[in-house]
Amino acid sequence: MTGGREAPVAFDDDYRREVLEPARAAGDQPPEDLRARYALGDQLTAASVAARVKEVRQCWRRARGQLKFRKLIDRLEAEHRELAPLFAAAERGDLRPLEQRLRGGRERTERRRAQTRARLADAAGVLRMVAPGEVESIARTGGMTRAELGRLAAADRIDVREPDALPSAAPYPAFRKVQESLDVLGKRHLADFLFGARLTGPIRLLDGFAAPGGALRLDKDAVAAAGAEWARRSRDTSTTHADTILAALRSGAGLPELLLFDVADRLRERLRQRASERALLQYAVEDLGVEQADARRLVFAIGRETGPGGGLAGRLRSLLDAGEVYAAAELADAGQIPHPAPDTDPPEEEVLAAEARHRLDTALRLRETAAAEPDPDRAYRFLADALQLVRDLPGAAAQQHRLP
Repeated sequence: MTGGREAPVAFDDDYRREVLEPARAAGDQPPEDLRARYALGDQLTAASVAARVKEVRQCWRRARGQLKFRKLIDRLEAEHRELAPLFAAAERGDLRPLEQRLRGGRERTERRRAQTRARLADAAGVLRMVAPGEVESIARTGGMTRAELGRLAAADRIDVREPDALPSAAPYPAFRKVQESLDVLGKRHLADFLFGARLTGPIRLLDGFAAPGGALRLDKDAVAAAGAEWARRSRDTSTTHADTILAALRSGAGLPELLLFDVADRLRERLRQRASERALLQYAVEDLGVEQADARRLVFAIGRETGPGGGLAGRLRSLLDAGEVYAAAELADAGQIPHPAPDTDPPEEEVLAAEARHRLDTALRLRETAAAEPDPDRAYRFLADALQLVRDLPGAAAQQHRLP
């Protein structure tokens, strides 16, 4: 938009696109910069300011007819009452109060931007990672769009990613005994038991097992070689503990999954002991010998698990608390979580999965009702209800934006 006069329809379209829509996306936060809020030109005169303010307020009144803008417009009008003396003075020819406020508005915008950026850095912590839901929440609180804060995250080298899904239950029933035997033998984890001194550097666990050099493979041949080596030793308590470990490795459970659970469970134990992110990262890298990037992802994922046991139930609860119900339902389906059986006391993950699926089904019906509704305001309310239930409902927000 420029400082000149446009036809009302063209002006309204530009103003909604450049001011109202971004403000609504930022949590109905009006722009701090009054030049942007009132679409003022660079050269201010008494006549141009009066005409532009009148034009903008007329646009507000027309936009308020759309339910999606109502809260924002009410806020703009409320704040305009406080700003009215500035514009009254400008209309009389005294532009100094308005110009002073314009300079202050830019400063407030930059200050708010800096504060929001600092909150993002706090959330990222030493890992320099945040979840998408956290970015959205911080952006909304700071009056910014998610995309804008995402760009700041990229500039600050903060990785925005979903936490990796880690195994919540041991792939082998007696795994606690296995870990006790590993500890007795002085082995950091299953890979240390299998390869010992051949592990010459940090290992990778996520996206498959990998060790420096690429020659070591976590497979049945490695298990057979370790078993043969222990079989050559004379029998004592050490070989008994080795047999316990080998039984797990030969059980048919996936070897990468066993190792990943082993390492994740050790990190969870440290977290339950109130270890900080920095301490967990140091433990993963220096004590467990995990490669730095994988260690960051592991600590990030474990830190985002909630509840006493974390794991799948914790991840589902975290997603539901964040309003990401669609993602929770997808996780439940991917994890093949069954529906709770009647007349039983189902495990927590089944209860949470059932809640996610029920909310998603209801939201999908509301979205379908909105698509068939000819009245834009009623359609908007149906979609608002759907998004209240499932904030990440695919297509619903875009459907709202397309409403006339």
